[in-house]
Amino acid sequence: MRAADCRGSGPILEDLVEKRLGPAASEAGRSASRYAYQGRDMAMDYADQLRDVTRSRPLVAIGVAVAATWLVTSMLRSGRR
Repeated sequence: MRAADCRGSGPILEDLVEKRLGPAASEAGRSASRYAYQGRDMAMDYADQLRDVTRSRPLVAIGVAVAATWLVTSMLRSGRR
């Protein structure tokens, strides 16, 4: 469409944005927020379980530390390429 063809569609476009796109964007924001909270809760639960296991088994704690170190260093190496 050319700009001349869209001159009279201002109110129609505004109505579309207000009635359709605005609520859809708002709902998408709420959904993203819910997913973020759920992800955070899952991560916290996993961290609690890992903490409990590592306290009861010190060798597992050493293994987790080694694995985390390897993961971080491999990610740093891949970022330099």
